[in-house]
Amino acid sequence: MGELLSAVLEDVFRCPTCRAAQELGEVCRRCKCDLRLVQEAVQTYGVHRARCLSALRAGDLPAALAHARVCQRLDPRSESVKLLAVCALLSGDWETALSAARQAGDDGFLESETAPTGIDAHPGLNDTLKVEPPAESPTGVEQDNRIPAKDLDVVAVAELETSLHEYCVDVAMRAHNAAADLARAGAGPKNDFLRRGAALLRSRAAELMEANELDLAAAPDFGLTAAQINRLWLTPKVIESMAAGLEEVAALPEPIGEVIDSSVRPNGLEVLKVRVPLGVVFFIYESRPNVTADAAAICVKSGNAVILRGGKEAAHSNRAIAELLVEAAVAAGLPADAVQLVTTADREAVGHFLALDKYITVAIPRGGEGLIRRVAAEAKMPVIKHFTGNCHVYVDASADLDMAERITVNAKCQRMGVCNAAESLVVHSEVAHAFLPRIGQALAERGIELRADERARELLPGALAAGDEDFAAEYLGPTMSVKIVDSLDEAVRHIDRFGSQHTEAIVTSDLAAAREFVARVDSSAVIVNASTRFNDGGQFGLGAEIGISTDKLHARGPCGVKELTSYKYVVYGNGQVRE
Repeated sequence: MGELLSAVLEDVFRCPTCRAAQELGEVCRRCKCDLRLVQEAVQTYGVHRARCLSALRAGDLPAALAHARVCQRLDPRSESVKLLAVCALLSGDWETALSAARQAGDDGFLESETAPTGIDAHPGLNDTLKVEPPAESPTGVEQDNRIPAKDLDVVAVAELETSLHEYCVDVAMRAHNAAADLARAGAGPKNDFLRRGAALLRSRAAELMEANELDLAAAPDFGLTAAQINRLWLTPKVIESMAAGLEEVAALPEPIGEVIDSSVRPNGLEVLKVRVPLGVVFFIYESRPNVTADAAAICVKSGNAVILRGGKEAAHSNRAIAELLVEAAVAAGLPADAVQLVTTADREAVGHFLALDKYITVAIPRGGEGLIRRVAAEAKMPVIKHFTGNCHVYVDASADLDMAERITVNAKCQRMGVCNAAESLVVHSEVAHAFLPRIGQALAERGIELRADERARELLPGALAAGDEDFAAEYLGPTMSVKIVDSLDEAVRHIDRFGSQHTEAIVTSDLAAAREFVARVDSSAVIVNASTRFNDGGQFGLGAEIGISTDKLHARGPCGVKELTSYKYVVYGNGQVRE
């Protein structure tokens, strides 16, 4: 992109002072060139080239040709002309292909000129398109580098395999550069981006729902369940929630530059611990397009650039949302590359991005266990993650049973397909006879299947026998395991064995029992007398979250704005030297 920017400055504006102006971020006094517009033109070219290559990989030739035309208009040099020629040829637009080949003739890209009267009349047209200009052999005889028509598809595939890696590197490099600008952007432009984004989501809700209809229509082809299709749906209520979420993040205090700690040393040095962004976040997620806006909001607010890799089942919705957010970023004076959506559906792209630790600071996967384990295994950068959410509700001997019923029903049934839904119920034997029949009936009325140990099955007619695999399962649906224990100690040991260190709750009237449970249970959130469903960034007052981590290093629990920051030490002196 730097070479292209230089060419734009030289060939279009032809002003020798523009480069200095670019470095200073000013408008050139001599030709009045607005360097931000130049940068936007360069970024626009990169976006369309990437989308062109992605469309070629997906076999969407009309889209590829449309993006190639834009690239050629933005950068009328041999690289763009060649891309247009190949797309036109593969699309059957012979006149455009020949015209583009002629245009590139000065670069050795054209072997001979023929009138554009159709491929049948000129079977050599394919042979006029070359990968490289003619080269000389060691003997001085010109070598023929033309691609035979029969080999064009093979060459195209080979080029596209190379271009996938190039595309990923280009996206990551542009995010890396954008992150440097975001780190010093200040609260004003970032909050302006968030408010503009919220306004665009509301004003163009019809466009978003139109794009979403395309995803919903294709959902059966992807084998999505009813619950997954429900998460995919962009309703007016969901869109309003997305917009409100951006405004909530804008209202949060500015995290970057916060002095976390400070001290003055005996020698007079002032030592500050200052909050800074992480850099570039690679966020991989599935199904839910509203997550696109949430993730972008949290990352930009915390001064990070974000690369968004959504699932193919929400491709149209994600693209529509991301384009609005890029528009908002540019209008707010932030780099367009602060928010980038991966446009290729090729699964191999994820592997390429996970190897780019030179540019990407952290990867955050949000989806099924298989996706998360793949990211954790392949990533060369740190990963913020949780694998599963096997959350427990423990009903202690002193529990208020009305409260225990409300909490259990809410934790399990309020929303089943999320990581903080309760999957396991553990009940003290002293209250099992009074509690299990009533909670069994309440859950049965809501369609919940119970899988219980032998003692619990005696009190739960219709419950299935549970084994270790049932106690360890994250069901994400209408199934729950049940275990009777004889002590708080046994409950803690059961949770430690089968839990996933996500969210555990105790219902008790005994303060000592609550304190022991909180001290001994090793999870990202331990909750006393409330539902597991509260382990959520919004519910914890973080504004929003990009995910929940069960790791202990860098971040744990809901990851909001501050969890996507680090710190550095800033030291002020007045001439001190070390003895």
